[in-house]
Amino acid sequence: MIKGINSGMNESINQSDVIAEASFKANFEDCKAEKIYASSEDKEKKVTIYLIAKNDFKGDLILKAFNADKKEIGRSRLKVDIKKDDAKYVDFTFDERTHLLQTEYFSIK
Repeated sequence: MIKGINSGMNESINQSDVIAEASFKANFEDCKAEKIYASSEDKEKKVTIYLIAKNDFKGDLILKAFNADKKEIGRSRLKVDIKKDDAKYVDFTFDERTHLLQTEYFSIK
């Protein structure tokens, strides 16, 4: 039932799958990433993730971008402080040279 609702969203060019490592899954629900391409004067590329906390969490999350060949093409670290059963959007900032258009998927830990 829910699968049909999400299928249109998954086809969006800016949406990417996020493979959650065990340390992430212990504290958060599964998530999707949305790539945001900044204006040329901004020189910043962002990936937004909606976090839903299963437990209190205070620490760093690392988001890695991978291309179709499963090679890492960028990474971003973000300090997060969130309480159990809370949810919020967080923005991971990537270097302007990271080719987000070539990103096949992300991993998060």
